[in-house]
Amino acid sequence: MKVVFVSNYLNHHQIPFCTYMKNHCEQFDFIASDIESIQGYQEISNADYVSIYNEQSKSSIIEKILQADFVIFGSSPHELIQLRMAENKLSFLYSERFYKKGVWRRWNPRTFIKLYDRIIKYRKSNMYVLCASAFLPYDLKLIGFPLNKCYRWGYFPEVVQNDLDSLHNKKKREDGKISLIWVGRLIKFKHPEVVIKLSEYLKNAGYLFEVTIIGDGPMRSSLQKNINEKKLADYIHMVGSKNKKEVREYMEKSSIFLFTSARGEGWGAVLNEAMSSGCTPVCSHAIGSVPFLLRNNENGLIYHYGNQHSIVSAVKKLLDDPEMCKKLGENAYQDMVSLWNAEIAAKRLLLLGSNLLSGKESEYESGPCSKATLIKDDWL
Repeated sequence: MKVVFVSNYLNHHQIPFCTYMKNHCEQFDFIASDIESIQGYQEISNADYVSIYNEQSKSSIIEKILQADFVIFGSSPHELIQLRMAENKLSFLYSERFYKKGVWRRWNPRTFIKLYDRIIKYRKSNMYVLCASAFLPYDLKLIGFPLNKCYRWGYFPEVVQNDLDSLHNKKKREDGKISLIWVGRLIKFKHPEVVIKLSEYLKNAGYLFEVTIIGDGPMRSSLQKNINEKKLADYIHMVGSKNKKEVREYMEKSSIFLFTSARGEGWGAVLNEAMSSGCTPVCSHAIGSVPFLLRNNENGLIYHYGNQHSIVSAVKKLLDDPEMCKKLGENAYQDMVSLWNAEIAAKRLLLLGSNLLSGKESEYESGPCSKATLIKDDWL
């Protein structure tokens, strides 16, 4: 099968998926459409399946797009989508939710025009959607796109297979403390300040714990000041930015992963990484990946975004029941190994593409390429 993936540039979350596609397709091409990001993509990968979309390569890339059995359009020029859809050939739009800043934006004329050119005018054509947010189907419904053309998708960072006993032993501490971790840019919509409020409660309640905050950003100095003022320096450690390998090492030594973002978190691949490390996730319900990846009380805990009592209750539940914490972390890890990974996603997408070309439908009830359902912001 010939497959083309068009996006702004190849990031490290996409490499495992693209590598599998390259090795299992008759022809696979990744088209990097954002020239400004070329340097960034080259630092990540010099893969031989990557081409740059520019004036010199334009005609050959258009030929590949038109000849492909199916094309995946991520962040890509409208003109390439238009050329493919002019021949009504099977295509997938790969997207996070449209209305991260609120569904009221559907009334914004500029937003509507942009979405009309990108997706609305193809609602009756051979265009389907790979939803990299559980909330995207609701956004699509608001603009009249058929729900039955939407499939669960996401981002698929590398999953490193580990022995569960070995992972569990890494998380044990001689001092008896439970290790928690928060990872991300220190910016407003990710709400790292929630970790400080949580830690203050846990300290006052007499729990033995330690939180590592990985990341940097404009909130760093104010967060550190708050930590010092509340005398939490022995409980919360801000270690700055770390590379991918270092982040994974921290995660493998942590029992609980805290994910506190608002609806601005389109997907949140850091959740995949934490689950792959055997952490038990405690996540805001507003994050795009959470309704797809987590089953409350089975492979993690989901709390109501904006409700401090809700996250305190969830973390306290895990600290009071270490066996439950261990079990949920194991289940989270198994879900990454057996379902939510690049190899499974690629295999399923190839089969879904083949089925759609033959007039058939998805064969999956859950996980990547299963039919997406309607999930509203207040779903929990």
